[in-house]
Amino acid sequence: MAEIVEPEHADDEIVIQMAPWGEFFVWVARHVERLRREHRIVGHLSVSPSATSGPSSSVATKASSAFTVRLPLRLSLEETALLLFRRIVVAIDSVRPVCSLNPPSPRTLARFDSALALHYAESMEIHKQRRRQRMLSYYGEILKGRKKRKAREAAKAGSSCSTDVGGSDQKVLYDENGVRLSKKRLKKLQRRKRRKVASVMESASEYPEEGCLDEQAEVKEQEDEINEPLPTLEELMGTTSTDDEKMTKYIPLHRPRPTPQEWRRDGEHTTLPVPDAARDSVEKVALWLLEISSKSQLDRNKDVIVRCRVFDDLWSRGFYITCSASKMGGDFLVYQGDPLFYHASHIVMVNPPQAPIFLSRLSASLRIANSVRKALVLATTAADDDHGVAYTSLYWMGFHAPSGDVQHV
Repeated sequence: MAEIVEPEHADDEIVIQMAPWGEFFVWVARHVERLRREHRIVGHLSVSPSATSGPSSSVATKASSAFTVRLPLRLSLEETALLLFRRIVVAIDSVRPVCSLNPPSPRTLARFDSALALHYAESMEIHKQRRRQRMLSYYGEILKGRKKRKAREAAKAGSSCSTDVGGSDQKVLYDENGVRLSKKRLKKLQRRKRRKVASVMESASEYPEEGCLDEQAEVKEQEDEINEPLPTLEELMGTTSTDDEKMTKYIPLHRPRPTPQEWRRDGEHTTLPVPDAARDSVEKVALWLLEISSKSQLDRNKDVIVRCRVFDDLWSRGFYITCSASKMGGDFLVYQGDPLFYHASHIVMVNPPQAPIFLSRLSASLRIANSVRKALVLATTAADDDHGVAYTSLYWMGFHAPSGDVQHV
């Protein structure tokens, strides 16, 4: 029996979640890191939907190196079977579709709404802090704009504007509310203004000291305006609208149901431990996974079992194996180290025992392996489980086989 790897972090067990359609995922970032660093399980991170959407497929192909990957980590059936057989993972978290569950209770809905309101308040505070930082960088421009706006409003309320209509100058006056005055009202205001000017000139001739006092008052008013304290950022932010309906489009709403554990509905998650009868071999674990994931097909179960045995054997030899990304026509890619730092050295093509290998497929696979400078490995298992896995490496003459060939390890 193969060596069993005991989990090093008993208090933080790695959780593999099985989706309703039978795929296997890891959602926790630290678990993904542990699988890669400690157990040489790479998997396949999900690609951002925005990375694949574009005006044309050629643009997306050119930018493939800049794709943004994110959680969850997708695991193949071979990787999941290995983790369960080696007891790195002890159980599967099976998830049922939400549409098949009972609706949440009123108490759960109330807690959900309170959590949503709390998150909205926190997001609003973050938005205000960011807005305050932006206003701080444009503080001088905002003050200049406020002065211009006040001057424009004052000119509009108490001054007149001249317009040239049909080649003649016409005086157009507005009242304090900015409404255009009629001709009758305009003449009345002009007469009142002339009388006021005449009275001012008469008083100025009789009391010349008052003109000096008016100039001093005007200078004092300008000094007071200069010495007036500048408004703070809080005062500037208070002058703008903070209506919740207008602010909603700037605040992302978070739906807390999928993330925290307390928002799981009754019966949504079921823990499925590996049966004791299936722990003896990786083949039995693979059959159990096929059964619970509804992917069991009698005509293809044997091929899946052979791939699981080959994957387990290659993993036990210390290689990194990927089976979820581009495989260059094979079933697995073998790396001498972490795929972030090493290129693949071998393309593994798994063939069931006593199954024919067509010459056309073998020739095509060998040509692909030679074009990418890798060795092609044919892997199979004997009908008797005690004989293990057999490998045959193929490459063109003149090609230097990578160090650490699979069949010589």
